Amino acid sequence: MVASKEANALNATILQSENERLRTLLIQYQEAAKIRESTALNPHKVLSLNEVLSAKLLEENSDVPEMETPVYRRASFAGAIIFFIVLAGTAALAYKFRAKLGFGKSRTGTTIQPSAQSPVVKLDQYKVLAPKAYFHNAPDENTRRMAWMINSNDTINALKETPDFIYTEFFNSKNQLSKGWLRKKDLVTLDKSVNGFNNSLPSVNAENNITKLELVRAARFLSNGKNREGLTIYGRLAKSGVTEAMYQYGDLALKGKNTAISCKQGIDWLNKAARKNSTAAKRTLGFLYMFANNQDILTASDYGYCSVQRDSARGAAFLIDAVSEGDTLAIRFLEQMHKR
Repeated sequence: MVASKEANALNATILQSENERLRTLLIQYQEAAKIRESTALNPHKVLSLNEVLSAKLLEENSDVPEMETPVYRRASFAGAIIFFIVLAGTAALAYKFRAKLGFGKSRTGTTIQPSAQSPVVKLDQYKVLAPKAYFHNAPDENTRRMAWMINSNDTINALKETPDFIYTEFFNSKNQLSKGWLRKKDLVTLDKSVNGFNNSLPSVNAENNITKLELVRAARFLSNGKNREGLTIYGRLAKSGVTEAMYQYGDLALKGKNTAISCKQGIDWLNKAARKNSTAAKRTLGFLYMFANNQDILTASDYGYCSVQRDSARGAAFLIDAVSEGDTLAIRFLEQMHKR
């Protein structure tokens, strides 16, 4: 324990001596620096004895490293001024164009909100029920176009709906796009088609096939001169609501080949068929109303038997409707009318 205390005391004495020596060297270094400065200012100055001894001592202890004094750099005053000038200019420009930049507007003003994704509305899916479902430019019966979809297994997605129409965009097998409004009464919803409607399709198709066969038989009877048998079939089918039979039954009366009904009744049957979208009935009515006063044209077309009152406006409407459905004969009638 005593030996440890003596060792500590010896170490303290050594450290103190070394400290004194370093302090002495620092004082000498400072004095030498002053001498150098004064010599630099007056190189011809005569040094005193003490100055000479101090310089000599400094040279002898030149192996002692010089202590570097910390250098403090002050921020450039000019740089600070430039910084504040730039900042002030930016603020002035921002204030000048604050309206375009959208600064300073109240919270109640017009602001640009992030566009929210529109909710996906699930609408019904449909299939075509009628023989043809015509496209319309608007949900209006009067905007029908010369484009349609036929009865098939294609699924139609409703993108918009009104009480009587749906809007759809449909690609056919040739990747051609058709878009527009379809009448709901020409369609059937997919759920009805799956849940029960298709179950009745075989019987419906069977009835349609029978009807087609009956229409073929009636036409064949007439072509073979058996008018009574053919007219009997047409009359029965017309009364059951078959559009083609309605047209044929009335058209034959207007040509004087169906004496079972009057000319007026023949016109009525054609109007019924036209209301069920019979293009042939529309074309015939248009022709009769437009050329009712031209007996030569009527006779040449085999319609000289009945007298029809002329109605050019109604006739033009029927012909235009038939043209919109692709009837080329109606186009010829319109051209002939304009020539007159």
